[in-house]
Amino acid sequence: YAIYKNTFYHYSGTINTAKKIFAVDVETGQFKYESAELPGDGDQEWPITIGSDGTIYLKRDGGKLYAFLDTGTEFRSKWEYTPTATEMPGYFGSDLSGNIYVIDNDTVKQLSGGNGKVLNKSKVDVDGSFYSTISVDGEGKVYVCNNNYGADGKMYCFSPNLQTVIWELAVTDLIYCGPSLAKDGTLVIIGSGTQINAYKPKKALKPVADFTADSTIVFAGTGLNFYDQSSYLPASWQWSFPGGTPSSSTEQNPLNIIYSTEGEYEVSLVASNFL
Repeated sequence: YAIYKNTFYHYSGTINTAKKIFAVDVETGQFKYESAELPGDGDQEWPITIGSDGTIYLKRDGGKLYAFLDTGTEFRSKWEYTPTATEMPGYFGSDLSGNIYVIDNDTVKQLSGGNGKVLNKSKVDVDGSFYSTISVDGEGKVYVCNNNYGADGKMYCFSPNLQTVIWELAVTDLIYCGPSLAKDGTLVIIGSGTQINAYKPKKALKPVADFTADSTIVFAGTGLNFYDQSSYLPASWQWSFPGGTPSSSTEQNPLNIIYSTEGEYEVSLVASNFL
């Protein structure tokens, strides 16, 4: 299942009945609506994934890859992609532009997030299996696990357009997990569930600003603390608290920010290491 804003999404159906996705209001638990039948196998092992823009992606076992929009009153089809392989893995990656990367017929493909059309294909075969996984980093590099047993286990790193293999790495029994990317660019690969390798970029990079707070709900007049979680070792911080007191700060972790009037307030952080 997946949750986006105040809506919970899940599959209905059984091994012998048709599969649909349905929406439930998180606050009230009320059923909202469901999709038409989604053809495919009797089981459903692939998860629902929500894009940053709210697009709902799902791959039916033995069926198509779907992109839906939730209009607030119904599911509206955005596009459908029909695999050329008998079974296409249902784990996929996405880039900052919303494009989707899949393994189909032992080829890595980049699909348009707007219409599902194939934008690029890899020039090398990737002998993917049922649980092959893909991750995409902030620079657009595409990391692909072929999910194979024995010496055939391999990790690939492709350029964003899939035309160049930047590197490839043999990982014995690459079958359970990987690749996973941390926000600081660290790449974690697990082979056979017993060996964990972490690879960290050597080059200096600009920070990716991130932060957390004591809470997202606070009583008026009560102090609220904010904590920097930016990556790549920032050296300076510029916080903005419109409507708060103080309204700005250059501390790494500003404390006791007070909002005297009820309402919703935005908070922003610019982190820099002068690169």
